[in-house]
Amino acid sequence: MPQESNNQIIHKAGGIVIRTGGIPSIVLLYRNKQQDWTFPKGHIEPKETPEEAAVREIKEETGLTAEIFLELPPLEYPNDNGQIVIMHMYLMKCKNEKDLKKEHDGDRLEWIPITEVIKTLTHDNLKNYFAKVQPIIERFI
Repeated sequence: MPQESNNQIIHKAGGIVIRTGGIPSIVLLYRNKQQDWTFPKGHIEPKETPEEAAVREIKEETGLTAEIFLELPPLEYPNDNGQIVIMHMYLMKCKNEKDLKKEHDGDRLEWIPITEVIKTLTHDNLKNYFAKVQPIIERFI
């Protein structure tokens, strides 16, 4: 189970939640405080596996009860403090896709067609990551 092994590495977990009925889409989160579009994700809590954290974060940030069906390659990037973040990412499906419920006032949640995800994401590292995993995702839609 990943833990912060030192002050330079932070482990987080998140998910790419897909909807396959109709136009294949992915839920994205607009964080008003950061003024950005991103995937739902967050810190791994003590004694929590990355998989458990990803499911919990999806529920907290989107209201969706999601289920992991594929582990994606991790995303590694430096944060604003110079620490390395290792984001454990999972491809997920949910049963309650109409139950989107934002966690914070001012945030937004939207199902974005898979062809529009790269244009919608704010940060280049997420755009590049999605471009890398999109062929994997498209095998499941």
